[in-house]
Amino acid sequence: MSSFPLQCSGAGKTTLLNILNQRNIRSLKVTGDLRVNGMKFEREITAISGYVQQDDLFIGRLTVREHLWFQAMLRMNRQCGKEERMQRIEEVIQEVKHYSIMFYFNL
Repeated sequence: MSSFPLQCSGAGKTTLLNILNQRNIRSLKVTGDLRVNGMKFEREITAISGYVQQDDLFIGRLTVREHLWFQAMLRMNRQCGKEERMQRIEEVIQEVKHYSIMFYFNL
């Protein structure tokens, strides 16, 4: 799992994520190689990552778990059953809790 430091508005966080995920880059000139752990990455990065753009809409009444369920229904393999999807959602929630604690205590 990668993490990015919190930065002020205009620092380029969204531009970097857009470039990595090949989103909204028609007006940009992008050159170079995408490397993961030093190895050239040939596939689309979206196969192993995802993010929510700043202007994406959320349904304010849904919980985090419900939003993750919605994403799991859209992104996970169709052969995955409900139990497997729920297990992955719980894993993601635990990872977020873990990294939130590390960030909070600057570990």
